[in-house]
Amino acid sequence: MLQKNISNNAYKTLFLHLLFICSTLLTTSFIHVLLWRLRSDFGYIAYFDLMYGLLMLVGYVFSGFLLSVFSSKNIFRLSFFILILMYGLILYLRESLIDHLIILGILQGIGCGIYWGTYNLLQIRLTNDENREHFFGVMAGLFTILATVLPALAGFLITYLPGQVGLDYAGYYMLYALSISVLLIMAGYVELLPVYSLRFFRFSQVLNIANSRRFKYFSLYELLTGFSETASKLLMVVFTYLILKTELSMGLYSALFGLISAIYIYTLGKKIDIRKRSIFILAGAILIFFGKVVFISFLNLDALIFDRVMSTLGGPLFGFPAAAIILSTVENRSNFMIEMESQYLAAREIALGFGRFFGALFFIMYVSVFGSHNMDMIIIWFLIVSTIPIIQWYFIKRV
Repeated sequence: MLQKNISNNAYKTLFLHLLFICSTLLTTSFIHVLLWRLRSDFGYIAYFDLMYGLLMLVGYVFSGFLLSVFSSKNIFRLSFFILILMYGLILYLRESLIDHLIILGILQGIGCGIYWGTYNLLQIRLTNDENREHFFGVMAGLFTILATVLPALAGFLITYLPGQVGLDYAGYYMLYALSISVLLIMAGYVELLPVYSLRFFRFSQVLNIANSRRFKYFSLYELLTGFSETASKLLMVVFTYLILKTELSMGLYSALFGLISAIYIYTLGKKIDIRKRSIFILAGAILIFFGKVVFISFLNLDALIFDRVMSTLGGPLFGFPAAAIILSTVENRSNFMIEMESQYLAAREIALGFGRFFGALFFIMYVSVFGSHNMDMIIIWFLIVSTIPIIQWYFIKRV
């Protein structure tokens, strides 16, 4: 009989992921704001997302080959080293990093891709269909607490440090140095995790899975997930910055909603009825869409708060059961064989990675036609992309 409680090894893996989230929250919470401050051009900044999305796919697939030769612990450490290299390069380049977005996007994409390819496989091995909403609920609840504290801390450092040391963007540089420290801690922490490797990883089979008819709805769902991520995140972050004016205000804004939502998210993860997952996903999609429509229609503080409330309520309703459906489907179709699970997850990442790539690419093409500062047309783009969660519900319920 399957157990709803998650194992000690699952908790250890969850803690590793929380450390990873700490390192990325410190560096990515305001990365688009930093790039906007250095060069206020939506189209140009999107090149960073373009390379990140494409190379994250490369890194994810590469992790499968690496796992057939090395242990998971060493693959984790490799991903941390690549990210440390990227953050160190930013500390070296400082303001001139804006002229090296492609190489920075490549390094972050590969590093994150290798990490996610290794982590996702460990995650699927340590959970089951009965306890996955619980696992995601614990993760999201703890993540929300981190998302309450860290952006506020990051915003404070970004706003406060330049005046104290007389160096523009000193707060950003401090955050990248802190992230390097967290990644070094993680390199030692992986010794506590279960070790696994693969007997084989065949890319030809990954492509066969990705192109198969039975994987069609899977691929369409993930393609839209990736597209939405890079087609709207940049706009959402910059619009929020323009409304709230400073990184400190953005951090405090995140902290306020984090305090409110942490308990809700944790409790929801244990209460979702796995027999009614489709209904929860639809309800979440509608709430998310409604919030985005109100936000982009008014682009003021009240609309921003309303969107955050809708996302807080709808995000877990949409995300928890959708993620559980995906992992459980991977298990069933791969007959619980770890090598096949790895290839199914890689096939899923192909759709997700191409979605991220095309989301950034189409946005670059869109603003090149209509202009990076044509807010009327950018608002139309944002509205179109906001419908994606509802379309995803149609595909995920057919998986």
